[in-house]
Amino acid sequence: MTAAFPYALDGLQRTALRCLVRGRSVLVSAPTSGGKMACGEAAVYLALARRRRAIYTTPLKAMSNQKVADFAPAFGAPRVGLLTGDAVYRRDADVLVMTTEIYRSILLHDPPLVAALDAVVLDEFHYMADPDRGTVWEESVIHTPPGVSTVALSATVSNLAAVRDWVAFIHGRPTDAVVSARASWGAVLPLPAVVGRLERARLLPAIVFVFFRAGCDAAAAAVAADAPCAPRLPPETAAALRARLDEWAAANPAAVGDGERLAVAAAGVAAHHAGLLGAWKAFVEAAFADGLLCVIFATETLAAGVNLPARTTVLTALAKRGRGGVLGPLPTAAALQMAGRVGRRGMDAASDAVVLRTPFDVAADAARIVAGAVAPLESHFLPTFGMVLNLLAARPLGDARQLMEKSLGSFWPPRSGGRRRTRRRTPRRTPRRRLRTPQTGRTAAAASSAAASATRPPTSPPPGTTRTWRLRP
Repeated sequence: MTAAFPYALDGLQRTALRCLVRGRSVLVSAPTSGGKMACGEAAVYLALARRRRAIYTTPLKAMSNQKVADFAPAFGAPRVGLLTGDAVYRRDADVLVMTTEIYRSILLHDPPLVAALDAVVLDEFHYMADPDRGTVWEESVIHTPPGVSTVALSATVSNLAAVRDWVAFIHGRPTDAVVSARASWGAVLPLPAVVGRLERARLLPAIVFVFFRAGCDAAAAAVAADAPCAPRLPPETAAALRARLDEWAAANPAAVGDGERLAVAAAGVAAHHAGLLGAWKAFVEAAFADGLLCVIFATETLAAGVNLPARTTVLTALAKRGRGGVLGPLPTAAALQMAGRVGRRGMDAASDAVVLRTPFDVAADAARIVAGAVAPLESHFLPTFGMVLNLLAARPLGDARQLMEKSLGSFWPPRSGGRRRTRRRTPRRTPRRRLRTPQTGRTAAAASSAAASATRPPTSPPPGTTRTWRLRP
């Protein structure tokens, strides 16, 4: 099995592989670029070896597109399919890549599609802590058939053992948790000078994180205009980059504009953020992965999505600032997510994450954030009228009630100061509507109340820790 990978597997990857071979579900927690991807790919290899299907889910469409591009040469393009809100092809393929929302919808409305499923890989599983989208990951775990191996790939979290126990309880199968950061402080430097120092120290290619879009564009333009600090591209690299730019401009004439962005990229630097055209972002990602671009100035969304390992990552600040002042310090998990983009497997014996000094930060701030405790995965399971009606449309009332009782919040509620935290986000108040459900003839409000009432599961935590969810009208 290890021969399927072009590099030697490390201890974390080998441990996860052994668990998968034994047919167990696995939760892998490691910093960004810590080797989690190989664990997910191993689950896909094993599913194909067993002549069954595998599903790989991601939180972003761009990540799904990238995974298809990665999987096509590894498993064969005819065996890889894509399901997102924008594209659907090879729906019956052995390996399906999709967003997590699509996977949840399939579990509820198209069960035959997962009938021959051997494993589901939930990439970026720490998204379950997101207040708005976290319920999607939680519902996906709850609705995944018990016979399917769940492979959850997460950044570092503090309550991995509790999440492992919850997954084991939900599916009734053995589940393993596999768990796998120094700093110096200098003077305040402008970004062109930072790039110049990185190049002299042979620390390129680098991803420089800037926390607002205009800052990314301005930084890229400043570096490209500063000849002494701009990256020095070898002649063959510069020629290949120029040819790639000309090819992109010919294919996207309406997006070229005044050509300023192309001129900046010709210097080996580029910006990457949500305000750019998707076609240009895809070009930047491909050029950086191929070694044609040396520096990308990106917002933090790059750390949460597209896989672009670099020799060095640079954090330009320790707090987000806006027109109204400081918006808040970087959470430890976010800082580790960005810093963890360092390291190109099989290429770098060592890699560096650099935190720039600013007039507003001191070294103690960096130590506090980087060495701080990471937040636990908390439940954001939110029963809504739509969720309840979808359950009742596809399942009997008793099954729907049991599913509602399986949330992480009922299994592992976080505590604060010895007391249970009870403040929860509730649905927006809407007028009560009396809609009768097809199976029971009960009103939607009555069905919601019945499905949302929870009792403690048989192997629940000690008394006093069970949370009851109530859906308000």
